[in-house]
Amino acid sequence: MKQTTAKELRISWLHKLTNSEFTFCTNIICMTIDKYISSDDVLAKSYGELLKKNDKLQAMNPVERSSSLTKQIQEWHKLRKKYVVEVLVNAKTSSSEIILDEQTRNAAIVHNWMHSFGKRLYDLGINGLTSKVDAMLKDIAENETVRNAIKELEYDRHFAIIADLNKKIYDAIINRGIIFARNMPKQSYKEVRMEVYLELQSFINSLNDMIRHGNDDTLISLKHAMHYQLMQFHGPLMARKTKKDNKEKAPAVRNASSGQEKLDNAIEGNVLQNSQNVYVTSNSYYPRKRKLFKFYGKRGRLNHLQKRKAPINRMRG
Repeated sequence: MKQTTAKELRISWLHKLTNSEFTFCTNIICMTIDKYISSDDVLAKSYGELLKKNDKLQAMNPVERSSSLTKQIQEWHKLRKKYVVEVLVNAKTSSSEIILDEQTRNAAIVHNWMHSFGKRLYDLGINGLTSKVDAMLKDIAENETVRNAIKELEYDRHFAIIADLNKKIYDAIINRGIIFARNMPKQSYKEVRMEVYLELQSFINSLNDMIRHGNDDTLISLKHAMHYQLMQFHGPLMARKTKKDNKEKAPAVRNASSGQEKLDNAIEGNVLQNSQNVYVTSNSYYPRKRKLFKFYGKRGRLNHLQKRKAPINRMRG
């Protein structure tokens, strides 16, 4: 078997793998090394460090950013928006009544008051509407005129439900952040991944040194096995890169083809137009421009060109 050189065990391309691919690749490499390295081997210490870092990487799970609370928050927001819109529409309808009575005046107060917080409250997102409702509830507590108008129109029940939903959304957003922070690892995936990469590179360097100082068949076999496993990931990576490059080149090729096609069509159209005439002009048929000016002058040159048209069967150049 031909000895694999250190050059063939380059791993600089590993950073191009996705997190799942890298995790799987390093685990396969460690399992392969384990088949060749014994506890009393010289490389056992280097392998032990690599295995320790790899175990930490394998134990890490992708941080779950979605939460069951998110769906609940969305449902509460939808219900809260329904009650806000209901109050707004009813107040607008009542304030438009022709008969000007106490109910109409109270409806106008509530409608104008709600509009002061924004004309499109129904378009606001979760955070936007939460802050607006919070401001409304504070203003209701401080503004006696608005508070009395809401009570007279019996909208106080609506605002009680809106306030309760607003508090639930507040609490859920805070709890969701706490849960997310609790699930965050002490080290980022990127940091642990880099540690594994450095330990793997250190092990490969040690392996190369051992092979150079002693022609150990076991270590050479290990090197071949590691090379084989690495190529199982390097091949698909290169194929993916080639596919991406070809996809990026495709628009440029289409644009170039389109440009050439336009040029060919223009030339073809020009030839067709000229073929319909009995005479065509040819640059090589007339004397040089300088001589024409010398003998005929500017006006005479134009007359000369009009008189001397080359017959199509005598066109040259």
